[in-house]
Amino acid sequence: MSKNFDRRVIAPGGILDTTETFEETVIKTIEEDLSFDLSWHSTSLESSLNEWKSSHPQKPYPPRVIWELTALDAMADNRHDRKPDEPYFKPVLEMVNRDTNPPTLEIYPDVKGTLSDDNAVTYYQARCEETKNPIRKARYADLLWEALRVKRDRKAYSYALQAGNTYLDQVPLYFEQKRGLIHLTNNFQRAAEISVVLNTRDLALKVIQTISDLLSRLLECEAYHYLSELFKTLEFIANKFPDSVSSQNWQQVREICYNAIAKLEGQKPLNDLLVQAMVQGIIISSVHLGDDAIAWKYRVRVAEINENEAKAREGGEGITNGSLVSLKFIQDALHGYQNLVSIAPNEKEKSRMSGKVEEMKREIRRLIRQSENEMKSISVSVEIPKEKIEQFIKPLLEANSIDVLPMLSSYPDLTPNIDELREQAKHMSEEAPLTSVLGKTQIRDGRIIDQTPPFSNEDALSTQLGFWFQSHAQLLDIIFYRLKETGQITRDSLLTHLQTWEFVDERDLPFLEKGIDHYFDDDHVSALHLLVLRIEHMLKSTFEQTGAPSVTVPNERQIREQTFGDFLRREDVRNILGESIWYYLNFALVDESGLNLRNDIAHGWIELESCNRVTVQISLYCILQLTRLQKKNPDDK
Repeated sequence: MSKNFDRRVIAPGGILDTTETFEETVIKTIEEDLSFDLSWHSTSLESSLNEWKSSHPQKPYPPRVIWELTALDAMADNRHDRKPDEPYFKPVLEMVNRDTNPPTLEIYPDVKGTLSDDNAVTYYQARCEETKNPIRKARYADLLWEALRVKRDRKAYSYALQAGNTYLDQVPLYFEQKRGLIHLTNNFQRAAEISVVLNTRDLALKVIQTISDLLSRLLECEAYHYLSELFKTLEFIANKFPDSVSSQNWQQVREICYNAIAKLEGQKPLNDLLVQAMVQGIIISSVHLGDDAIAWKYRVRVAEINENEAKAREGGEGITNGSLVSLKFIQDALHGYQNLVSIAPNEKEKSRMSGKVEEMKREIRRLIRQSENEMKSISVSVEIPKEKIEQFIKPLLEANSIDVLPMLSSYPDLTPNIDELREQAKHMSEEAPLTSVLGKTQIRDGRIIDQTPPFSNEDALSTQLGFWFQSHAQLLDIIFYRLKETGQITRDSLLTHLQTWEFVDERDLPFLEKGIDHYFDDDHVSALHLLVLRIEHMLKSTFEQTGAPSVTVPNERQIREQTFGDFLRREDVRNILGESIWYYLNFALVDESGLNLRNDIAHGWIELESCNRVTVQISLYCILQLTRLQKKNPDDK
């Protein structure tokens, strides 16, 4: 790009050499980056940006840098079900700045503002032509399509085609980058969307062929989740362009799924979710092949997988098992069998599926009775009607993204109502009097770690908390899934929420960032080990900042750090946290009869199957609870 172009677009009066050098450094760093990483993962780029801030504290970034960062960091919404009027590129954060009067909304990156700026559009056109970086070329072209189609500019069509084709040209890069496969599926979805919106069959056929060439390689990588996403992309195209996905393509999909299932079934423990994803691929391909018998067979298998999972969960131990979790899978199986009744190929199969429906209903009643035998009140927390879930989640889905996490952390239904649980515990003692005369022994790895005399009031409350956490974990899982699916919770929004918390300790942020990354990459073992151990430091640091250190002084010569359990049990800590949050943190982190995540991880007791998505989400919610702590107004006595 010529310097004359730079001067004409950005600063008619000329550019200072330091500004020009800064711009060239930033553009060169971005131009040479083929890693798909965002800006804050690039040490050299971050160094340049920080140097500018340090030497120009009152001066914003130059326009060219702002435009490059916008192109780099704009968040892409790759959902096929995105509404036509929804923008594809969105900010990663929208934050209310309450330090201004009146408060102002700060947006980063300001995609809408940038794309409505003619200078920015002209800049992207020049960059799109000159760049040799296929990742940048696709992004510039895509941004130009978004900007120009609003203006009904005739060039929009050509930029859309250029974006779609360049996304496909990037394929070799995906396998060179650690996180490239995430972008692979996203970019295929975008190329497919472009082909449909432009009604361009040639681009659609290119997407199909490129996917077909990749399926075997993804199977070799055991990238089952990404395979599942590509099957959905093929179906998306097939619905728009009938016969574009050939019988040979669908036959290939089915063979890939058969082989994937064979691989998965050889792994222990079996990942039923991935098996179901591959089964769905068989169903999709069989429907398009007109093979109703195979489609029917695997639809039945989906229901059977849920039924078998329910049986396995009922007899298991830990928060992800038990009668309440089993009930959830039985309900999924019931819905599956009910759907099969309506599409049964003959009366014999219809009768068989009807029988399974009745069997599942009996199982549901049995599981509820089984819980009620232990505690009459459990049925209250077992059933979570869909209407209630939707009513619960709707405000979060409709809120500005900056407000989602504060809203989520303060939802009263997501922390235990201790008074209500005490009443339920009292009710349990009255309905099941034997529990009040039985002692309790806790055993880990073949050794007794705790023995208690006959059931106390706290024991009864702890039992109630255990049941509450089982239903809470299910609800939290649904909420996180929906919010991640819709982009209301992202890696960046979680990290930004923590970075802006007034008590945040900078030493915690690198660990929290890595833990959040691992959570979004489905590496639950790493995520749990990073996040849980930071919670203790975050809470202690908060109290230290307000003059309440976490130490004991046994004598004049010694100062000792309090254990986390002792620290939590301090009266001042309990009073400040409040009963609801205190019981939540205590049960989740240090209670031997609870999840005990902090101690199990710190002492190496935790088992692999306990390091799962559900426990990671509970640890994230513990962290969100801490961010509710705020400094008091100095004038408030």
